[in-house]
Amino acid sequence: SLYSRDLSRKIHATFEAARRRGPIVLGNVPYGYLRDPADAHHLVPDPETAPHVREMFRMKLAGAPNAEIARRLEEAGAPTAGRAKYDRAGKQATSRDSRRWHARNVNRMLANPVYKGTLVMSRWSQKLYMKKPHAKNDPGEWVVVEGAHEPLVSLADFDRLQREREERLEKRRASLAATARMREALPDRLPGKVRCGVCGASMHLCRWMQDGVLWGAEYCCSNKDRGKGGGRHRVAAGLVETLSMDVIRSQLA
Repeated sequence: SLYSRDLSRKIHATFEAARRRGPIVLGNVPYGYLRDPADAHHLVPDPETAPHVREMFRMKLAGAPNAEIARRLEEAGAPTAGRAKYDRAGKQATSRDSRRWHARNVNRMLANPVYKGTLVMSRWSQKLYMKKPHAKNDPGEWVVVEGAHEPLVSLADFDRLQREREERLEKRRASLAATARMREALPDRLPGKVRCGVCGASMHLCRWMQDGVLWGAEYCCSNKDRGKGGGRHRVAAGLVETLSMDVIRSQLA
């Protein structure tokens, strides 16, 4: 109704004005921090999880890959961000991702400016009155507060990691551009659907080229030299696709 739309617009405008006027409006409390008992609009380091964040940055600065950092956090018994959130609410973690560390979680946290003491708000917004249930705002609309709370990593170290991250992304973009023809000629017809029958890890398509000539593709296990039996498990892409089609045809029949 028009009334609901107008009410949604006013609520959104009120929260947006509060973010820009202050005090700081906090939504979800990031991993490694707690709400300050003396000021609900301020963050303080969490004595339980902040040491894990500091160790995460220390390992990355020493050159450890994200998967290795996730494995070591798992071995140390560090609670995940999801589990810490559920624990604060006094609930049992239900999501499978909330129970263990993943490289993608580490990657996301290492890029979060909250750990250098900067709070970034209004990255996303809900504008139901504009039929935008969850939309990402332009950087110009973000509310950035420097020195909002105690950092868990120095500004110099954080900026160094972001420069290295951008260099890796640039190399990745260049590599994708260089291999665009290869990927078009040998597309992955089963993305995210193939798992290793030996160790259970996910498999991705590896394309092989020699002297500028594409000669085939294999599904390769993501567990490099760590699977049962040693080595990296591989299976020809054509064989996987043929067997998959056989199963589909039998199901249709």
